Amino acid sequence: MARQAGLTVEKGGKHLSVRNPDTGKVVTQIPHTLKGKGTARDIVNKILNAVGLQ
Repeated sequence: MARQAGLTVEKGGKHLSVRNPDTGKVVTQIPHTLKGKGTARDIVNKILNAVGLQ
């Protein structure tokens, strides 16, 4: 989803970092294992906000 929205995804030790390629700033971090639906919802909302879709 992040890549399709034009963001870059970088691998890390315990998470993936989603960055805005224009600013280089981290939009959100995605853990390799999600603890609950709220975490996934928050990640999706942050990605959508970063690309102006929400």
